[in-house]
Amino acid sequence: AATAVPGVEEWRDGAYRRTLTLPYGHGVVALTPKPDHIACRLSLTDPRDLTRAISRCRWLLDLDADPVAVDAQLRTDPLLAPLVDAGPGRRVPRTVDGAEFAVRAVLGQQVSTA
Repeated sequence: AATAVPGVEEWRDGAYRRTLTLPYGHGVVALTPKPDHIACRLSLTDPRDLTRAISRCRWLLDLDADPVAVDAQLRTDPLLAPLVDAGPGRRVPRTVDGAEFAVRAVLGQQVSTA
């Protein structure tokens, strides 16, 4: 929440909400952690964007990674092994698109060097 971009994303009432810029319009996604899944609620201006919006959510949450394979590889490092054992299946947080990632990287550098 400390790095959330106002007007683009927020953490409120137990859900992460953010805007999406999609080929046919804009959308809003709300992702709510549950004990065994993440609930996803999409509001789209055009239903043709449904597949793209789902794809962006999957990318954001790193859902297509194989957590068993990732854990096995990370456990080969003696420093990482205890961390993996304490929290197996962790995923890498991402952004919804490359342009957002680039802006965050540049702004992050500006803030860290200020």
